[in-house]
Amino acid sequence: MRAHTFKESAIARDQEGKFARKGSSGGNAPAISTALRDAAGPDAVQDSPSRHSTGRGMPSIVAGADIRTRDGKEIALDRHSDGTSTIGVGDTTITVPNHAASNVSRRLQDLTSEDADVGTQHWVKDHATGPDGLPKTSIVALVRKEGPNAYSLRLAGPDASADAVLNAPPVTLAGRDIDNLDNALDRLNSSSRVDTGNGDLDTYTTDDHKFGFRHLGEDGTPVQAEFTPQSFARIRRAMNVVIDGFDDDDPDGPDEGVTHVDVDTNLGKVRVELNGEWQQDGPGNNLIISPAGGDGWGIVVDGDRQRAFSEALEDLEAAGEAGEFYDLSMGYRR
Repeated sequence: MRAHTFKESAIARDQEGKFARKGSSGGNAPAISTALRDAAGPDAVQDSPSRHSTGRGMPSIVAGADIRTRDGKEIALDRHSDGTSTIGVGDTTITVPNHAASNVSRRLQDLTSEDADVGTQHWVKDHATGPDGLPKTSIVALVRKEGPNAYSLRLAGPDASADAVLNAPPVTLAGRDIDNLDNALDRLNSSSRVDTGNGDLDTYTTDDHKFGFRHLGEDGTPVQAEFTPQSFARIRRAMNVVIDGFDDDDPDGPDEGVTHVDVDTNLGKVRVELNGEWQQDGPGNNLIISPAGGDGWGIVVDGDRQRAFSEALEDLEAAGEAGEFYDLSMGYRR
């Protein structure tokens, strides 16, 4: 007899139909960048009440990162679910399309080239179409090489003029800070918001190299579970087993029909269970990832949403591999 099965029908839902109960099993405040949370006023981002953990609903922010620079300042990054990113330096923040945020790091990397002389500078701009349908160009930042291994970043506020940016206080970065900024943006690029068929689910990695899931609890506030690389690899390996229906590494196990696997994680034992057929539509076809005891969080992915969910996890794995803090073989280690 199975020790535990997470039954979607047994989970109390809130008025929006979301699932899982907010409890002690991995439930934490949403992970957003510290600097932006501290700097933003209560009304700074209307669709992101979780900056202050006072509102309900999924936050606009999927993932965040903080980069401490050589001069002791902090660059805060937040990736939103609508394809934009917020960059914060001191009291200045700007929200731009993701590609414009990446361009800031790219232009800083250009300055680290041996061919770049002291005094070389680049204006980072965003080219978009305005509400009137006409092209619109906005300043995002000014980056400059100030000396050997010294680079400045002046962030533009919304609709700031060139003179205002030139007079803005800079943050000074070393080459290592620029690498950290680049790595953080790559990691944020791997985050996703996936419609599971049972509500939205955020997938992301954290500054301390954990793999996170976030969804709404029964009270309508976000709940999340964050796993170490080894724990996440165990969950991914368990997914492969239930999808195949057997475990190649268990010579004494059945040749087919394996539908659930329990794995040890940093949040306790987790059950991975596949009901019905993988990636097939229809009632009863779902993937369930949940605590083997308790109901602090739980993920139910319908069959027709499983491809998108799997691709989101593959993006996280690729970021972990690129950052050299993850590989799937960790799931085989004891």
